[in-house]
Formats: sequence, structure tokens, C-alpha cells
Amino acid sequence: MDIYQHFRKEEQSLIDILIDKCEQAERHYSPVLTTFLDPRGQYILEVISGSYDDLKVHFNGGPRAERQRAVIAPSYYEPDESDFELTLIEIHYPEKFVTIQHQHVLGTLMSLGIDRNQLGDIIVGERIQFVLTKALESFIMLEFTRIKGATIKLNSIPLEDMIQSEENWKIQSSTVSALRLDVVCAAQKAGEETKLAANKDAEATIAKAQAQADQIVNDAIEKARRLAFQTEDMKRQSKVFRSRFRMLVEAQLDLLKNEDWDYLLNYDLDAEQVTLEDIHHLNDNDLTEEEKAMKNNAQSQAQSTQTSETKSTSQSDSTSTSQSESTNLK
Repeated sequence: MDIYQHFRKEEQSLIDILIDKCEQAERHYSPVLTTFLDPRGQYILEVISGSYDDLKVHFNGGPRAERQRAVIAPSYYEPDESDFELTLIEIHYPEKFVTIQHQHVLGTLMSLGIDRNQLGDIIVGERIQFVLTKALESFIMLEFTRIKGATIKLNSIPLEDMIQSEENWKIQSSTVSALRLDVVCAAQKAGEETKLAANKDAEATIAKAQAQADQIVNDAIEKARRLAFQTEDMKRQSKVFRSRFRMLVEAQLDLLKNEDWDYLLNYDLDAEQVTLEDIHHLNDNDLTEEEKAMKNNAQSQAQSTQTSETKSTSQSDSTSTSQSESTNLK
């Protein structure tokens, strides 16, 4: 059977693989699992399996999945979900700081050496999920850690929790002069150019906003660095002040602990030992009543002594004068 004539030339390698899978299932009379197939590959497999009387094809890639794996099995066999060896992975990432799209996930996975046939649907929406063969789950959990420089976290979740992909349709309305193909294409091209110009303006606006945001962030980082430097300088000065203050306090404590204080506080001064000379030099405000009386008494005695000495001196002078006169008479 020349089945190749019904398909494109570039599809011949896929046809050979699928024919081999069908022959294995028929020869061993047991189910055979394929890699992920896109809708075109699924159609080709259905055409090929139709030429085998006792074979039936079952597809599964998750609810409403586009890319699916196939189990080629005898007609008696009804596969369950585990036979398709699927695993659903959900990606958690810092949504505020990075935007991840379909091509980012696919490109990063393929950069890890994973063949596209080992990957099912990649769904990007409010959550990001992708399906792959069960055999690669451990490898992905270990190696798939970053996307666009952002750290991510992977969780394996049940296949029934797979979110549904949204079908995107683009409807474009144009007014054309005639319903000729070239006129319609020209109108579509003009619309695309208008959209492209709008996208460029939007990208320029976004780039400007991003530059301003980066400048704000850089200024904030610089201020934070200055504050950190000032904080460290204040801490250093505080340490120096604390060390010096502690030394001062310790010196004062050592002074208070000196034995001279005990000697001074325990010394009992006898009032009788205070000489009259000491009392004369004392301030009246610093004297007790007894000390003031002693001072007045000492002053009185001093005055009496001074008066007696003056009288003696006068008598001596008179005696000397009389003796002089007697000598002169002789």
C-alpha cells in the first residue's frame, strides 16, 4: 500500500514511525504508546490504524488538549489514564517582576535538551501549566528552575486540574473597493501596518516607562546605600563613645573606691586642736556657735595682750627719760 501519496513529503518520517508502532501492537497483541502528536499527526495515525483490522487508537493529553499521546491497542483493550504516562506541571513565578509567555516556557524547556515530541500543551493564562511525559518529571523538577532570569517553582498536580486553553480569534473589518483577493490582501496589509505602528508606539511608551522605573529604582538603591553607610558610621561612633564613656565611669568608680575616702570620712577632728591662728582664718559662716565664741575670746585676749604691751612700753620710755635727765644734772 503506497500510503505516502496521500500525505506531504516532509511527513514521511512520521508515517514510518507510526506504521512501526501499529505493527508492534499487532505483532505483540499489546498496547503501544506514542509520543505527543499534534492534530495533523493524530489524523495521520487514525488513517494508518484504519488499515489494521484489529487495532484501535485512543488519545489523551488532558481535557481538551491539542497535543495528545496515543495508545495503539487491540480492540479488546481499554486504557486508563495511567497508560498514557502523563504529568501536569504548574509554574509559580514572581508575576509582579516578570512576564512569561508561551515561547519563553517552550524555549527554556527545549534548551534543556527536551524534544518537542515529549511535550504536550503549554497553557499560559492566569496560571501557567504544561504537560509532558511522566519519565521526564524528575529531570524537569531538578533542572527547570529559571525562566527569563526569574526563579520559578514547579508543582506536579493532577491532570484533571488542567486549565482550559483559550481560543483566540482575530476578526478584522475592512472596506474594500472590490471583492478581489488582491484588494482584500491589500486592505489586510494596511491594517497590519497600522497595527504594527501602534505596537511600536506602545513599545516606545513602555520602554520610556521602564527607563523611568529603572531610574527610580536606581535612585532608591543609591539612597538605601547612603542610609546604610550613615547607619554604619553612627554605629561606629556609638561604639567609640560607649568605650570612652565606660572608661570614664570606671575611672570615677576607681576614685570612689580609694581608701582615702574611708580615712577622710572616719577622721574625727578635736575642736581643742584648732589653734587661734586657724580660727582667725576661718570664715564666720563656716563656724559653729562654740567656734565663734572661741574666736571672739581669742580676739579679746589678743587685744588685752596688745594693750598691756603698749603700757609697758610707755613706762619703759618714761623711766629712760628720767635716767637721762639725772645724768645731765650730774
